[in-house]
Amino acid sequence: DAVYEAVTRVREAVVSTQSTGRVLTPDGVFMGSMFAAETVYQLRVSLQQAELERTGGIAPHISPFVTPADLGSLLNGARFCMITLDSEDITITYPDLYFLLRDIQGMAENGCLTSSPGSLRRDVLTGAAALYHDLYANEDNSLPLTFNVLYFIAWKQSAVQGKPKPRGSQTASIADLDKMFAGKDPKPGSGS
Repeated sequence: DAVYEAVTRVREAVVSTQSTGRVLTPDGVFMGSMFAAETVYQLRVSLQQAELERTGGIAPHISPFVTPADLGSLLNGARFCMITLDSEDITITYPDLYFLLRDIQGMAENGCLTSSPGSLRRDVLTGAAALYHDLYANEDNSLPLTFNVLYFIAWKQSAVQGKPKPRGSQTASIADLDKMFAGKDPKPGSGS
């Protein structure tokens, strides 16, 4: 058995790991991806600073994202093992803050919290646009927006599952890989 899931919200991650852990057969694999904590940091910083300067406080306008440590704990708590996490930053550029906000809204990532205020004041948006440009604009005046994607793979515990070797039990060093494969054709099906 295998399950792949793309999760976008923290609450979904909790439900997903628990329900997948219940239905997956022993030694089944669970793979997925989700946005991690550093996603859209440029937008978050600009909005918070502009709102703080104009209203004296800040409200959450962007969905919260999970940290790698939180995801590892969720998977471990759902009785998964051999957990592996990796991340990748994907940066997209926009001509201005308003195009960027339309994309965020189209992804349904604008303020999923029930306590989030319905909209931003116009002066806060104008200030955020100026701050975003001052802090992050590229040389061509486009605005970068970074999505930090967290990928994971984990297996449901099983009695027949392989166990990781103890630290320090290796018989070769990764630094010697080039020597081990010297003169061998790395292409699959090459007959060597």
